[in-house]
Amino acid sequence: MPVPVLVWVGLGSIGGFIVGTLSRKPELSELKEQVKSLQAEVERLRTVINNQNSYLSELKIRYAALKGWQLLQKNKQSKYIRGSIIYQYALKEYLEILIDSDQSNKVKMNKEEVRFYNAFGKILNNGEITDKDRKVVIDYITDRYAEDISQFKGPDLQSVIEYLE
Repeated sequence: MPVPVLVWVGLGSIGGFIVGTLSRKPELSELKEQVKSLQAEVERLRTVINNQNSYLSELKIRYAALKGWQLLQKNKQSKYIRGSIIYQYALKEYLEILIDSDQSNKVKMNKEEVRFYNAFGKILNNGEITDKDRKVVIDYITDRYAEDISQFKGPDLQSVIEYLE
């Protein structure tokens, strides 16, 4: 009995499949290796991205901390400047009171000026600074020069300097 054509076709197909599979086995192995390599690279890149994100978060925290520190330093410096400007105005007022008294040969001061003169005189002459005297001086000066002090504008001492020369 002759072998039917279908059996030969079936055997040929199976044989072709086996031969095709065996001939593509090196290709499939290479592709599997590439997939493994790419998966490892993906994991490496994920690790790099996570490290970069952590580093970026740390930098943001440091930046915020530096901004806070800078703000504190700025406030501290502005207080020092403000204090220096108040002292300059106090010195100017004190010297102008002395100059006016010298020029007119009279002491013309109201009660507030007397309190300022005595308080600043203690600070200037004795180096004694009490909270009460400091408050008297600061209140007296800021009442007169608040706007200039807030704008960090110092006093014009030209007339005092000219008188002293």
